[in-house]
Amino acid sequence: MPEMRVNDVDLSYIDDGVGTPVVLVHGAWMDLRYWEPQRQGVAAHHRFVAYTLRYHGTARWPDDGKNYSAATHAADLAAFIHQLNAGPVHLIGLSMGGRLATMVALEHPDLLRSLTYSNRHSTTCWMSCRRPKPRVTTGGEGSRRFARRHKLGTL
Repeated sequence: MPEMRVNDVDLSYIDDGVGTPVVLVHGAWMDLRYWEPQRQGVAAHHRFVAYTLRYHGTARWPDDGKNYSAATHAADLAAFIHQLNAGPVHLIGLSMGGRLATMVALEHPDLLRSLTYSNRHSTTCWMSCRRPKPRVTTGGEGSRRFARRHKLGTL
């Protein structure tokens, strides 16, 4: 499996298909294998990219875990997207991955075409920040109400 060197750590990833990249970020207690059931469908129309977060999956830890934090993971994700050299991406995050995707959207909106997340905790990041926001795709009426309340464009 290929690896990309990001912030002095090698992150394993899958890159399949062509076209606009769709980057998928798994949640806690998971790794890139979580997205395998979606791979064929996404790769048929887009560039499917999934990676394993630092300290997750089967790779050796780069240290004793002292750098395990949302900030570290968000910095890794932003650097990973930048190193893809594919322009803005569609970013999808699940659970903790949704929080990380939201953090990247807030700090680096230029890296994203869209943000899709599934996680009620991700909204905390949106409410605490007054920066320009990318379009958001969310699931459920509660998420749609949240997007309208905060004047986020929805897909």
